[in-house]
Amino acid sequence: MFKARRVVGNRKRILRKHWAIGRKMFRGAVGSLKHEGIYLTNTEQELLRAYCEGRITEDEYNRKALELVMKG
Repeated sequence: MFKARRVVGNRKRILRKHWAIGRKMFRGAVGSLKHEGIYLTNTEQELLRAYCEGRITEDEYNRKALELVMKG
């Protein structure tokens, strides 16, 4: 049977690393979209940033993105 390991390390360092991963995800997604000729509005960027940083789930992201598309 496996036991869960205890997280060891500086809390600020762990949070900073998590933030950096979210930032890389966001920059990669925006870069890919720009390469395809798609530019996001500020509202769309904030929604994508919230998802990449883990503030909202994938289901919430999909629902809110659909709402933005339906508003036009």
